[in-house]
Amino acid sequence: MAQASAEVGWQQWIRTVEIEPGLSAATARARERQVEALLRTGCRAIHLDGSAVDAVDAVGFLAPIVHRYGGVLDVRSPGGGFALLAAAGADSVTFDASRVSDPASAIEEARAAGIQIGIVPDEATVAAEAVRLGIDLVSIVCAGEQSVEDVARLAKALTDGVVIQVTGDVNHENLGPLHRAGARLLVVDEPIFVREDLPRAYRRLVQALA
Repeated sequence: MAQASAEVGWQQWIRTVEIEPGLSAATARARERQVEALLRTGCRAIHLDGSAVDAVDAVGFLAPIVHRYGGVLDVRSPGGGFALLAAAGADSVTFDASRVSDPASAIEEARAAGIQIGIVPDEATVAAEAVRLGIDLVSIVCAGEQSVEDVARLAKALTDGVVIQVTGDVNHENLGPLHRAGARLLVVDEPIFVREDLPRAYRRLVQALA
């Protein structure tokens, strides 16, 4: 699959719900074979956390692999950098509202780069305002049982075209409740990457959603 165009996005990429294996940009090269094995298993989206290091090099390395298997490279880059990430091959970039001075301008920049755009809202930028600004995805961090209620409230506040993503402590036990509450993208790291057989770990998580 070529890099995403403005005409397609999360609504077309998601098959009802997607489990996104999540890895750090710092470990991207070391996990090349693992990522490819997951894509061969049927994984649709890979989540790359660029919080700790510059994610552009990692995106440039992973994007050809992900796109070769028809997948989507989903990047969290707290401060933005949309044009560079898009040029490197990112399909979607999520930024933190608390890390940019003008979220509206950040969204416009992402749109100009031709990618999907997500936001991690803070107290000053609520989900409804993000929707008004034209966001594609709202991402929240899972932090215990309260997160299911948070997702349910968020789902009521958003329009149907905006996707809810959950990161953090997502595991076998809360996958189902989070999805039923309204989440369609579930980023999972340790329950996949600490296992010896990653494809089997991914399939078990998919089965937990059934």
